[in-house]
Amino acid sequence: MKIESSFQFLPTPGDLSVEDLLRVLGEAGHSNTCARRAVLKALVSAVEPVSPAGLLDAARLHHPALGLVTVYRTLDILARLGLVRRLHTSEGCHSYALSTPSPADADCCGD
Repeated sequence: MKIESSFQFLPTPGDLSVEDLLRVLGEAGHSNTCARRAVLKALVSAVEPVSPAGLLDAARLHHPALGLVTVYRTLDILARLGLVRRLHTSEGCHSYALSTPSPADADCCGD
């Protein structure tokens, strides 16, 4: 990972691994739990934006006792860190997709 100032250039979303996400979470002070890893595995393997319920179904393959609250909490953390984006649909539902900050975000935010 290349760091310039305080802006981190991460791999493109398709190149992000569970380990990349766990590293960023750890650097931000978040724990590495089995439940969180299951959510990350499901998110990284998603080929299109996925709903929290869809993530729960996929993540339960790795952690059968996983609850929906943990999925939402993990998505919230990832969104605050800029690692996922919440996408709204015309039906009023939402889904999530991996994202990476762009250099333009660094310029306009100053961080």
